[in-house]
Formats: sequence, C-alpha cells, structure tokens
Amino acid sequence: MPPLPRTPSQIVWLITGGSSGFGLELTKQVLKGGGKVAATYRPSAGSSIPPTLSSLQSSLSTSQTSNLLLLECDVSSSSQISAAFTATLSSFGRIDVVFNGAAWAILGEIEGTPEDEARRMFDVNFWGMCNVSREAVKVFREVNGTEAAGGRIGGRLLNVSSRSGVVPSAGIGYYCASKHALEGFTEALAKEMDPAWNIQITILEPGPFRTRAHADNTATFPVHPAYASNTSLASRQLRHWFADKSGVTGDPVLAAERIYRFAMGYPIHNSDSHKDDGVEADTMPLRLQLGDGSWSGIKATLEKRVEEMKAVEAMARSRVEFRVLRSLECQGPNGSKWSSLPITMSKRKVAYYYDPDVGSYTYGLGHPMKPHRIRVTHDLVAAYDMLPKMHVLRPKRASPEMLTAFHTDEYVHFLTRVSPETAEELTYHGTRFLVGDDNPAFEGLFEFCSISAGGSICAAQRIASGAADIAINWAGGLHHAKKREASGFCYINDIVLGILELLRSYPRVLYIDIDCHHGDGVEEAFYTNDRVMTCSFHKFGEYFPGTGTQEDKGRGKGRGYAINVPLKDGVTDESFRSVFEPVIAKILDVFQPSAVVLQCGADSLSGDKLGCFNLTMKGHAHCVQFLRQQNIPLILLGGGGYTVKNVARLWTYETACALGIENDIEPSLPWNEYFEWFAPRYRLEVVGNNMDDLNMKDGSLDRVRVTALEQLQEIAHAPSVQMHDVPKESVGHHLGFMKDEEGWDELDERLAQHARYVYTLQESSSASEDEDEDSWESDDSSNSQVRRTRSRSKPSTSANTNANGNATTNGSSIANGTSRKRMSLITNRYFDVPAHENGFSHYDCGAPLGKNTKRRFFNWDEVMMMNGNGGVTMRDAFSPLAKTLNLSGLMERGGANGRDKENETVDDDWDDNNSSMAVDS
Repeated sequence: MPPLPRTPSQIVWLITGGSSGFGLELTKQVLKGGGKVAATYRPSAGSSIPPTLSSLQSSLSTSQTSNLLLLECDVSSSSQISAAFTATLSSFGRIDVVFNGAAWAILGEIEGTPEDEARRMFDVNFWGMCNVSREAVKVFREVNGTEAAGGRIGGRLLNVSSRSGVVPSAGIGYYCASKHALEGFTEALAKEMDPAWNIQITILEPGPFRTRAHADNTATFPVHPAYASNTSLASRQLRHWFADKSGVTGDPVLAAERIYRFAMGYPIHNSDSHKDDGVEADTMPLRLQLGDGSWSGIKATLEKRVEEMKAVEAMARSRVEFRVLRSLECQGPNGSKWSSLPITMSKRKVAYYYDPDVGSYTYGLGHPMKPHRIRVTHDLVAAYDMLPKMHVLRPKRASPEMLTAFHTDEYVHFLTRVSPETAEELTYHGTRFLVGDDNPAFEGLFEFCSISAGGSICAAQRIASGAADIAINWAGGLHHAKKREASGFCYINDIVLGILELLRSYPRVLYIDIDCHHGDGVEEAFYTNDRVMTCSFHKFGEYFPGTGTQEDKGRGKGRGYAINVPLKDGVTDESFRSVFEPVIAKILDVFQPSAVVLQCGADSLSGDKLGCFNLTMKGHAHCVQFLRQQNIPLILLGGGGYTVKNVARLWTYETACALGIENDIEPSLPWNEYFEWFAPRYRLEVVGNNMDDLNMKDGSLDRVRVTALEQLQEIAHAPSVQMHDVPKESVGHHLGFMKDEEGWDELDERLAQHARYVYTLQESSSASEDEDEDSWESDDSSNSQVRRTRSRSKPSTSANTNANGNATTNGSSIANGTSRKRMSLITNRYFDVPAHENGFSHYDCGAPLGKNTKRRFFNWDEVMMMNGNGGVTMRDAFSPLAKTLNLSGLMERGGANGRDKENETVDDDWDDNNSSMAVDS
C-alpha cells in the first residue's frame, strides 16, 4: 500500500468519537507523529470538553497546540457533521484521512430492548457513519483537488465496524445489526467510487479490546423475564463476560498504532518478530481485522458459511423460475377485492417543493391570506433539520400555456396583465374575473400563481415518474379557483392541474380535502368524471362557499364519485377521526386509487381566524399518518389557514409525518428566524379549546357518516381505463408551441397566432336546453347556487317569476335578471354583482347563462371574407394590418367592437354539449 504523498506533519485527520476508545488513542498517535487532527466528542449537558481530551490538550507543547482541533459533534445530526467538516477545512485547509469511529452499544436481549433506544443507536452507529462517509467522499473529491488544498485529489476513509458485524453475538443483537448494515453500506460505497478520485475505503473489524467503551458507551437493560431463569443462555453468558472482562487482552494503544501506520501506508511490524506482517499492498484492503479474536472468529464463521453453502448447492442451483407479482389480489372480509396486500414501508422517498420567492407576495394590508406563512413554515422545517432527509427541489414555474390545461385562455391572459392599477379596467369594474374583495389584484399576482401551480404540477410529475413516494407543495392547495374566475383567495387551481398531470399516468386519482371550506373548485372540475373521486370534509351552513351537501354526488359518468361530508361547528379530533377513517377506508376499498392528493388546509385547526373547527395539530395530522400507512403515492398540498404561527406549526409537523419522524422531533421549538412569533409557549403544538361540538349534540355526525358510506356502497367496482401509452411530452411541447418566445422564428409566431384564433372560436359556452343535462363548468356559479338551494328544499324544475318579472330558478336569478349572487369568504355573506356593465351581457361578465342566451362569436369582418365558392377564407392574418389588431382586447370583449348588434354573428344552434373542450397540456 503506497504511503500518502505528503509528510506526516502535513497529513490532516478527522476523527469522530475522539474522546474515548480507539478514537482517543488514535488522536494521540497522530499528534505523536506530528500530524494535524480534528477530534470530535459527543455533546454533554454542560457543553464542556471531556476530561480525556482536556487532559490531552493541556499536555501538548506550545508548538503542538495548533495541531489539535476539538469539535463538539452529534453524529446523528447531519448539520453538525457538515459543520465539523467545515471547521476542519477552515483550520487546516484539507482532510486526508477520516476515521469514522463514533458509536455505542446496547446490552440486552432483543425482546427486552426498547425500540426507541434501538432506533437512537442506529442513528449513531449506522446513519451517523453513513452521513460522515458521504461528507468525507465529497471533501476528498471536490476540496482536496483544489489549488488551495494542495492540488491532490483523494483521501482515505476508515469505517469502524466490529467483529460482531460479521459474527453476531447473543445479547447485543441490535448492535450487531447496526454494524452489519454499516458493512454492507461501506462495501457498496467503495464499489461506487471512480478510480480517478483516488479515494480508498476500508472497514475496520476490531475484536474485544481493553477500553472504557464497555462502561462508558454501552447502555445495559435488565434481563428479559423469559431469559431470567436459564443462566446458561448465550445472552446471559455475554452479560457475565461484560461484567468480568478478565479475558479481554487486546491493547488499544497497539491497535491505534497499527491503524495509524496502516492509514499512512507504512509497513506494519509484528511486535514479536519485527517482520513485516504482510498487509502492505498496492491498494488498501476493503476489510482489516484487528486482534486475533477478530481474525480467527471471522475466518471460522466464513468457513462455516462455505460448508453450509456446499450442503445446499444442489437445491440452490436448480433451475427454478419465480414469478414476481407487483400487486396481489386477495379477498376482503366482505367478499370485496383488495388491489394489494398491506405492506409497511420503513422509508419513503419524499420530495419537498419550495420557491424562496413565494413568501414575498402580499394580498394587501389587512387581508387574511398571508403567503408569508409558507416562508415561516419552511424556516421551521429547516430548523428541525428535516431538509437533509428529503429531496428539496425548487419547482419550475408554470407557464401560461400550462395553466390553460384547465383555465380559459382569456382568464390566464388576464392574470398575466392585471395589476392594482389596471384591475378596475380589466375586470370591467369588478364584474369579471376578480369579483368582490376576496381576490384583490396585487403586484406579482401571476408570478405567485405560477409558483403555486408549478409546485403542484412538478409534484405530480415526480410522483408519476416514481422518483418520489410522497411529494409536498405547501404553496399549493388553492381549491376554490374556477375555470375562468378567481374565488375564495384562489386564482389558479393548482390542484386540478396536478391531478390532470397524474391522470396522464394513473387510471384513478383520489382527492381528499380537509380544509374547513368545501373544495368546490376541484369538485366542479371533475363533477362528471369517474376517474377522479373527490372527498371533502368541511363546514356547511351559512359558510363560504355554501356548497358541499350530501345531495351533491356528481353527474353523468361521475355520479357517485363526489363525496361530501358536511360538518358543524366545533368538530374535535375524536369526532373527525370517527368519520374520516371509515369513509376513506371505504373509498380505498371500492375506488382503489392509484394516487392520492391530500389538501391539508390549516383553517380547520382550533383557533383559526376564519375557521370554526376544534382540531388540534395532531388530530389534523392524523389524516396524513393514516394515508401514509396505505402505501399509495401521495401528494400533500397546503390550502387555507389564517393564523400564521399555527399554519407553520401544522405543516412542519405534517412534513415530519411524511418523513415518519413525528415521534422523534422535540416539542420545544428550535431557534429560527421567526422564533418570537411562536410566543408565549414556543412549542410545536396547537391545542383545542372549550367550544361545543355541535356534531355530537344532535347525532348529525352519525347520519353524515352513514349517508357517505351508503353512497360508496352503490359503487359496484373501481372504474377501469383502457390501456394506452403515456406520451413523454405534450402535443404543445412536441410541436414547439411551449418553447420560450425569445427562440421563436416567423413560423412559430404564425402558428401561435393561428392557434389562438381557432381556439377562441370554441372557447365560450352557453346553457343547455335540458337543465338536467347541462354542462357543468367549474366557474358556473349558478350551478353552485342551484346545488346549494337543492340541499335546503326540494328541487323545482320550473322557473318562477319574481316581482320584477325576471325569471328565477330555485330562487336564484338567471340571465334575464339584473344581478347575480356571490359569497364572500371573509364575511360569509352574499353580495350582488351587476349583470350588465358597459353594455356587456351576462356571458361577458363571466356569470351563468340563461337558457335563451346566444353565443357571440367574433365579428369576422375584421379577419375573414367569403370566397367565390361560398366558403370562408381568412385574410392574411399575419399581414401588418392584422398585427395591428388588439387580439387580447377582442377576446375579452367576446367579439364586440363597438358595432351595432345587428352586425354581430350569432349561432342560434349552439348547445352546451358542444361547449366543453379538452386541451392537452
């Protein structure tokens, strides 16, 4: 093994676990050889340096003092590991050898060892060593090769395992398992190395040595009752050996000397014969045993395994074919089919989407919606050191074309242009697009929408690709936005866009909404679709948006696939859980979703400014825990929530639930930039209050649960979808329509302009002649109003006439009236919006259509003329004359251009059934 290409005084060591055992003796050896060493020690209650290291430091000469750097480091924390490497590089400039030795043991039978203690040991013995190894490889490859570090790439990593990692012993089962896992990890890591990096990795396998590790670094638990009577059991014998230790002869000082010489590449001499003992080689061996007990014990074990393999050779090598089933069909308790056996996963791949700019936007002074809550949440997640446990990604912002997968072109175009200064003009005095005070036009509105939607679309793409099991976008969940209108603080419905992306790969998607307000925008978007089941748990009554009764079940193919669970004020954790679990379990049984989207609106928490439920943080997060256990691809989205500090607490805790570490994080909040916001308790908790649970007083909760389960019972089987290839890109991408406009050529511009003309012809919709078969547009407020009224009284199929002679249906005005109804999320009150403004009809204002409303087309005198054969020919729309037309203004006016009405083209035969149009994204 060649020596390190530097003198001993230039070699820099980083030793973890340097306060005792091999780590302490090796630190002394490095200093004795003139090298530089950074030794870490475990944090203690007093934050003082351990006496062993303090004594060593005081014994050094003045010239040696600068060669020793003592660092406090808890190796179970990846951030502290990174900090230790950074401090070492800052002091010495490079790191040549990493001795990865921090560990501790548990003495006790497997049945008698508490699970939390075993997990805590794995955090050090396995995960701690893994994270140290990853950081070491990164430094060896990327730092040591720089000119400032000497210009020589590479280094040596020594991972300390144990004889017990190969030869397990009774009584220390969990310790053996941690070391065995480390061996597999280290061997795989060594195989992944590029030879050009000059990184050499070795597993050290020491046997028993005379150190204080048995006393200082071993947690001993009482004998399990089942093993107490028989003292001859192997575990009892090991306990006796730990207490006696008379047979332990290994010298840690000699072992440290040999480790030092081995790492430096020096020949190692046998203390008896003073001859080379044969470990010198061109490269470092993958494994090095320390002590005769280790070498002989491991050799005997391996020889025994070879004999065992020979005994079963004939059976093992016979030609047997196995068929691997990805999904096992099994019979449920009621004869139902389960799509797969319940499997418990120990680790999930979690993707976390966050854009640092999202917290910079504001709806305006005094508005209850605060985008800054997402920034506060992110800082708290980071303070809890969760980010290294996830794949943190900055989402690509959604382009206008991506948003038109659901929203209309004219509405998306409006969002790209609107600002506080232009809002009055572009909304036609508040009668179109942005109606009421809930959705103000603020600076950067479209950028905010593109961040929210981009996160949900990227999350769906990552789930569909299999790169993540759970994807999180707390900036999403804006479930009220309609197809061509903002609603309830929501401008773009990122949830619908994400689900549409999932449907490209998955046959069925389940959407669950636990926001305090009904998820009306998502429900209406898929109201006639059986591939998406929507389930909303919400407050119902005189409460925004006024929809979501159990009469609303879907329509057409989607009938039965809209599940609503209307609740009353004060619902508690127990009440909510009693209805959530059985309903969702039934949905999973009958619908068998391929993916689940969970909207985690925080306004259902106790104490929310606009909410009226009494859920605690853990009661709300139980929904995340329940769905995580189902082993189905899961997307977690944000939503409502207007008490910022509670929103941050909840979504931080639910992030921990997604990672499966909710039981490991401390309830006392760590320091972060917004620490003072969480006064006076500074704890990760949202507690309930003493408000009455009205759901329990009259038994309404039981009735709601029974009704929901009965509706699900009517679904005979999960809807099937014909198999098809999933395109790698959309039609728009394939044709080049979605590339940046800066790269457009003349043909791109002509195609894009022509596409806009053709699409606009089909964009608008009108009412159906048959009320029961009308088309359900997601922004058609009359549908929400009709369903809201139906829930309170028997539906009436005939139109009545009010005092003013205007036709009404179920008490709501239709197109011939002078106003239309909207409800405010802030006040939960209805307000009227003028139906005629500046000569524009109901359709122009974006409100519901009457049965006799005619669809207006563009006045094609501007761009079209009759050809000689009676056909229609488009003039040169790409001529300079055509380019002077205000196309966007023409779209927003619905074709009206200040001309007389008799000159306007009207299609008398237009039917609602022709109005829906699928748009590829």
